[in-house]
Amino acid sequence: MGFSDTTVLDGVSFTVEAGEAFGFLGPNGSGKSTTINVLLGLLAPTSGEASVLGHDVETERNEIHARVGVLPEGVAPFPGVSGEQHVEFAARANGVSVDPTELLDYTGLDRAAHSRPVDNYSTGMRQRLWLAMALVGDPELIILDEPMAGLDPNGVRELREIVSDLTDDGRTIFFSSHRLGEVQAVCDRVGVLYDGQIERVTETDEVGGDEAAGRPVVRFQVPSVDDRLLSAVRARDDVGSAEYDGNWLRVECTDPVAKVEVTETVLSRADVSNLAAERPSLEHLFTRETGGTEASE
Repeated sequence: MGFSDTTVLDGVSFTVEAGEAFGFLGPNGSGKSTTINVLLGLLAPTSGEASVLGHDVETERNEIHARVGVLPEGVAPFPGVSGEQHVEFAARANGVSVDPTELLDYTGLDRAAHSRPVDNYSTGMRQRLWLAMALVGDPELIILDEPMAGLDPNGVRELREIVSDLTDDGRTIFFSSHRLGEVQAVCDRVGVLYDGQIERVTETDEVGGDEAAGRPVVRFQVPSVDDRLLSAVRARDDVGSAEYDGNWLRVECTDPVAKVEVTETVLSRADVSNLAAERPSLEHLFTRETGGTEASE
């Protein structure tokens, strides 16, 4: 696919099986949202073809929209309109009747927020609302574009349970994310997109390798790092890397025990103002494996 002289997608080809949770994994800027727009008939490919639920994306867009629910990334709410009214609007647009309270309860939005204007919802609350709207009309296919953005740990767990419930009910899930851990937690297969091309389609637990996917990372915000401390951390057999950028010390460990011990060491020997635990992002994994630069927004 091209726009002007820029190629966004190049030879992308994959198949999602009915009733599966399929992960669509790639760094920010790799073309995931563009692919979704093509599948929904919102962008036309310059070559090739695509179909969703047996419908051609260019000639049968209305038929696709009637059978697909979408949780989009970065959508803005209608100002001054409540969560319930948003769901009712989605129902009218789909020509169906729904109980907004039932759907919003199902996605975990606090009951007290149902009748409140969405303007002041947190990011996580909006994600729950968008998911409820995506489920209007009992769609066969549900496309989730970065669905865990802004969710707290409980919200992430609840979303995983919802995805599991939906696939158990025979729905098909297309789960787009730039975070490897999110996809591994809910999907059986994954298509890996990088720089506009499908690198591979494989079982989820084979992406990045077990070691790379499971390595815990801890970051410490510190004004300075003593060379002896940095050397001591790097000398550990259970530390993969330790880098300081002048503000954050990032330590990648090879097992959870190392993360605990490294944390204790750094806290006792450095002036730490903040710390954060993470797993390597997909961008970091691709950078390390390909020797390239990280994709950007």
